[in-house]
Order: sequence, then C-alpha cells, then structure tokens
Amino acid sequence: MNIFFKKLKKCNKAYTTIYILATLGYIVGLIMFLFSLIQLKGIETFIRIIASIFFIIWFLNFYKVYNI
Repeated sequence: MNIFFKKLKKCNKAYTTIYILATLGYIVGLIMFLFSLIQLKGIETFIRIIASIFFIIWFLNFYKVYNI
C-alpha cells in the first residue's frame, strides 16, 4: 500500500483524480449491483451468491495485480 501512495504522489494530479473517481465509481456501482441482486425475486439464492462473490473477487484481484 505504501508503494501505491508513493506512486500517486509522484503522479500528475489529473491522473490521480481520474484514478480516484474511477475507483469510487466502481465501488458505488458494485454496491448498487449487489443491492439489486439481493432484491431480485425469482432468482435462486445460489446464483446471487456466486455473482456477488465473483464481482467482489474481481475487485480485490484488481488491487492485487496493481500492488495497491
């Protein structure tokens, strides 16, 4: 995590702002998506759980790949 903050400090302010906005947008979208999955009627619970786990792992994998 310290490496990431050092890179962000050296980076252009515009890139830093775009990165932060994109990350926040993805987190908000993920929360809204998971919330809508939970409220669906007629979809099996197993499919909801699998979809939720998939998107959370995808998000965490993004941070692991970029050493954040």
